[in-house]
Amino acid sequence: MSDSSRPLFVIDAWSFTEEPPRPQQDYSRLLPGTWYHCQRDQAGLYEWLQTSGIQTDIIDALLTEDTRCRFQKLGKESFLLILRGVNKNHGAEPDDMLSLRMLYHNGSLISMRRHSFAGVSLLREALTRGEGPLDIPDVVATIIEEMHVRVEDVLDGIEAFVDDIESKADSMSKQDQAGMMLKHRHLLKLNRYLRPQTAALDAFAQAHLESFAPVSQRLHNQKDTAQRITETIEAYLEQIWMLREHSQQTLGEKMNRNTYWLSVIAGIFLPLGFLTGLLGVNIGGMPGTENPEAFIWFCYGLIGLSAVEFLILRRLRFW
Repeated sequence: MSDSSRPLFVIDAWSFTEEPPRPQQDYSRLLPGTWYHCQRDQAGLYEWLQTSGIQTDIIDALLTEDTRCRFQKLGKESFLLILRGVNKNHGAEPDDMLSLRMLYHNGSLISMRRHSFAGVSLLREALTRGEGPLDIPDVVATIIEEMHVRVEDVLDGIEAFVDDIESKADSMSKQDQAGMMLKHRHLLKLNRYLRPQTAALDAFAQAHLESFAPVSQRLHNQKDTAQRITETIEAYLEQIWMLREHSQQTLGEKMNRNTYWLSVIAGIFLPLGFLTGLLGVNIGGMPGTENPEAFIWFCYGLIGLSAVEFLILRRLRFW
C-alpha cells in the first residue's frame, strides 16, 4: 500500500524490524515491530482498531475524551499506558496537560494524541534523520524521558520565579502577588495530573514485561524521576503557600501599625479638640474674652496638655 493511501488518522508509522528503522507503508493491519502514531480525533480510527483485533473496551479507553494517567497490563506482553505531558504548543499554558495514550499489542505500538507533543515530534524528526530509537521498547522509554524533560523545564521556570519572589518577600507588589497566585494554580494542575502518572510508571516498571527488559532500568529511572517531580511540585506549593502567608502577615502587621498610630494621634488630639471646641462657643461668659493674652496662654496650655498626654502614654508603654 502506497503512502498516498495512508489513512488520515495515521500521523506517522515506523517499522523497527530493520536497522535503521524505516517508514511503514502498509496500514491495512497492525504489523509486529511497528510504531503507529495516530490522531485520535480523526474519523475511521475506531473501525481500524476494531479490524486489528483490539477489544472494544480497550478502544474506548484509548479514545475517551477525559482520562487519568494509568497503566493496565492486558496480557503477557500487552499493555495500555496513558500519560500526561505539559503543553508546549504556541499560545497554550504548560499546565494545560496533554494526554498521550499508548497501546502495545502483539509486538506493535499504537500511540495517540489530539494535540502535538514536542517530545514525540523531536523523536519523529530523529528517526527521519536515521537517528533515535532502534526498537519499540526504546521508543516508549524515549517518549517518557522526553515528556519528563519538558516538565522539568517548566519547573525550572517556576523555581526561578519562586526564588525571585522569596528575595523580595517583604516588599512584594500587587503584580508579584498576582504572579504568585498564577504559579500556584499552575502547580495545582500539574500535581493533579502528574501524581497519578507516578503510580502508572511505577506499575509499568514493576510489570516485568519480557520484551521491555532491555529498558527496565530506564523505566525505573523514569519512575524515580516522576516521583521527584511530584515531590518538587509539592515543595513549590508549600513554599508559595508560606510566601503568601508571609505576605498576608506583613500586610496585616502594617495595617495594625497604621491603625495603632492613628489611635495614638486621635487619643492625643481628643481632649485638645474638646477644649478648642468648648472655648470656641460664641456665647457670653467665656473666660478670657477681655484679656488680649488669653489666646497665648491657651496655646501654652494646649502644648502642656499634649506633653502630659505624651508622657502618660509613654508611661503606659503605648510604644
